[in-house]
Amino acid sequence: MSLDPSYSCRLQPLQPEYSFTLTPAALVVERAGKSARVSYRDIVSVRLSFLPRGLHATGFRTQIHAVATRPVKFDDGTFTTGFLQERRSAEYRAFVTALVARVRSANPRAALLGGRPQWLQYVTALFGGAFSLMLLLVAWRASMGERVLSGVMLASFALVFAAWTWRFVQRNQPCEIGADIPPDLLP
Repeated sequence: MSLDPSYSCRLQPLQPEYSFTLTPAALVVERAGKSARVSYRDIVSVRLSFLPRGLHATGFRTQIHAVATRPVKFDDGTFTTGFLQERRSAEYRAFVTALVARVRSANPRAALLGGRPQWLQYVTALFGGAFSLMLLLVAWRASMGERVLSGVMLASFALVFAAWTWRFVQRNQPCEIGADIPPDLLP
């Protein structure tokens, strides 16, 4: 007898934990004593994205949209205390892979998407570029005076922020998920 695949996570530090179970016909979501059942046939889309949170350099999110229900989302990390997150990379990968396979089998018309919408990518790149340029301008002004070390520190931070934004945008390029899930969208 095989057990139904399951996964759990806490998206916010002080919120109850979500538990997800893949039954033969539906995804079951439990939170704070309440349960919801989402049939795989009713799932309209599944979106996988790269979304670092907290102090971690990586992070991943799955968002599910179904007919007549609120969106369901879960991450590859869970808050264990008010500040600390625990990574559940292997469990997340196995659960998401099984979920995508079941949705694909039950509803071939469901959109299996990767990354973030293009308009959001443009906004992220624009903000990241503008903020990095602003920091470089402040760094340049600081280094023109007697605050050379502050200027170097700000310039370094600007370059790190620009590199992080570039990596974030690159890993979240919008795509349709084919037979295999792109490696940039799973831990």
